[in-house]
This record gives sequence, C-alpha cells and structure tokens, in this order.
Amino acid sequence: MRRELVALTGLALAGGILAACGSQTTPSAHGNVTVTVKMDPVVVAPGGATWAIITVNNPGGAFRIPTCQSNGTLQVGLTSALIPWQPFSGLVVCDTKFKTGKTVLRWQVVANYQSCGGGGGAGHPPCVNGTIPPLPRGVYETTVGWDLMPSFVQRPHTLKVGVGMAVPL
Repeated sequence: MRRELVALTGLALAGGILAACGSQTTPSAHGNVTVTVKMDPVVVAPGGATWAIITVNNPGGAFRIPTCQSNGTLQVGLTSALIPWQPFSGLVVCDTKFKTGKTVLRWQVVANYQSCGGGGGAGHPPCVNGTIPPLPRGVYETTVGWDLMPSFVQRPHTLKVGVGMAVPL
C-alpha cells in the first residue's frame, strides 16, 4: 500500500540537491512548492527497514539552506507518543541548494530505537547484547527533520507506519 503526504507553500523551494559549502541566498517568491513523502511498504518488521522517498517540486527560483541531509534536514524517522525520534546530526559543514524543478531524495527508515543504554527511558531502552533493540509492535508516525528550513516552507504532514502490524484505516 502506498501512502503520500503533500505540503504546499506559496513560495519557491526547488529541485536538484547539491551539498557543498556556501552561503544562504534569498529565494524567489513565485510558484507553489510541494514536498511529498512516500513510503512503500507502510508496514515494517520490528528491526526492519524501508525507504522514504522525499520529493521536492519547485516551479520557482532556486535558494540555499545552511545545512544538509547529513545534519538531519529532510531525514525521516518513526515516532510515537511514547518513543521520540530526533534527526541524526553529523555536524557537517554544508549547505543545500534547491534548484527549480524536481528533487528526489531517499532516506532509509529503520524500525529500531535510535540509541540504547544510559539507564533506559522511553527513547533509550537498555541495549540487548550490545545492540540497539527494535521498536515494539505498534503504529508510528513519520517525522521529517526540518532544522534550518526556511519559514516559507511548510512542514509535511505525517504518514502512519505499522511496525509488526497493519495500519488501521
């Protein structure tokens, strides 16, 4: 089953990602920008993985943001009311240029906790034989790393993802 999210904004975002050092530029103010996240399948085994496809369609002018996917921007993860998710930051000096047109990014979404040890807690359970344990069965939502995205870019809505079970309709 394929599910899709669409976020619209009245200003330009862009296609064509180029991660390189540089500075932020002001975007052109024309066109509707769409950010779409797709996942297929939307059911993942605990500890398993699937791919999120992030499509940015920009009919307007190009602009840069002062970060990149290695720092968490546009990463996709699974979260619930009890289990948080935070984008991974590689502390990489980079920026991302969004060009006019369509950009397609892939991000592997893993049905594991992000870390383990340190006394436990909802997001940090004890390690199991030195490894990060899988998420428990349940329905989760996608969340997209959005750090340093300009305010004119609307955050995408979430997708429901089943870990070890089907997503109720």
